[in-house]
Amino acid sequence: MGIIGKVVFASGRSVDFDIWVLDLPSGRLAQLTHGHHLNDHPKWSPDGQQIAYVSTQDDGIASLWLMDGDGGNKRQLTSGVYCQYPAWSPDGQEIFFSGNGTHAVDMTSEPIAHHTTTTGLPRELF
Repeated sequence: MGIIGKVVFASGRSVDFDIWVLDLPSGRLAQLTHGHHLNDHPKWSPDGQQIAYVSTQDDGIASLWLMDGDGGNKRQLTSGVYCQYPAWSPDGQEIFFSGNGTHAVDMTSEPIAHHTTTTGLPRELF
């Protein structure tokens, strides 16, 4: 039995932090984001088709973004809220994240919010 699957990760390999995918069977490495901004915390959707991640590419604030698994169709989901640690709901309909204002914060005191992928509206949970 061989190794199957793909691993998504963030790396400073290209000086700034970008999102990469490693195809385990072939060992092929593909860079999915580029530019002089932070791209971090990538997470595969449950169906393996999309990647949620955090990026500063629009306004310098770490916002929640979504892209296809091949790096195409990048779109910003939040604006004006510093986002960290995205996590998908098991059905892939929501992305939960930690976010607060325009600066990094301590996860232990951070509000937890979520973004509904169908309506596109972020909402604070607690």
